[in-house]
Amino acid sequence: MRMNWLEKALMDGPSKRWMQWHYEAPLFAKLGGPAAGQRVLDVGCGNGVGIEIALARFGAEQVDGLDIDDSQLVRARKRLAKVLRSSPGAGVPQDRVRLLVGDVCEIPAPDGAYDAVFNYLVLHHVIDWQRALAEIHRVLKPGGLFYFEETPGSSLSSWPARVLLDHPKENRFEVDAFTEAVQRQGFGVGHVEVRARGNVFFGVGQRGSATDHPVIPDKAVAEGQAVS
Repeated sequence: MRMNWLEKALMDGPSKRWMQWHYEAPLFAKLGGPAAGQRVLDVGCGNGVGIEIALARFGAEQVDGLDIDDSQLVRARKRLAKVLRSSPGAGVPQDRVRLLVGDVCEIPAPDGAYDAVFNYLVLHHVIDWQRALAEIHRVLKPGGLFYFEETPGSSLSSWPARVLLDHPKENRFEVDAFTEAVQRQGFGVGHVEVRARGNVFFGVGQRGSATDHPVIPDKAVAEGQAVS
């Protein structure tokens, strides 16, 4: 699901960039550590700030940014042009970053393609977020990490969120339901940090062994369990 114009403006603004660099990324680092030398996927990458962070803060070797909205990828290309280079010298080689148009429910990558997947407040935009979790599990290598930051459905039901922002109304999740769904996919989840008076939560899941398979839930059953 694409964001409306107001949420795009909020996500592309300087305050959100500051939050990603100085609040969200440090929490991810605290919970899951670095991704030095690894291949990383940033789902719903938007304007590319998360890609910069994966390279500079987490030490990723290769970063793929995935977004369903090609206009957001245009913004990402403009931003990343400042840090990528096509010739020897300062900056990051261009071949270390790819920008992909695609749906998190159908990630265009083979099984076990990534060492880590980052989700900065994306899956609450997805109606069938359980299928997205299954896809994230599929594209991670055994032992790979899923860094997640999300907003519970109770926050999205507030008057400002209902009136000003555009989110799915059905199949929403709270902290426990989301964490349990991540675990059902075969991730081990440690401590989950709930911040901002319960309006946002952070965690890291580690994918299990190669014999684990993603669980594609029956949508009707999953919706009945997760609606709050």
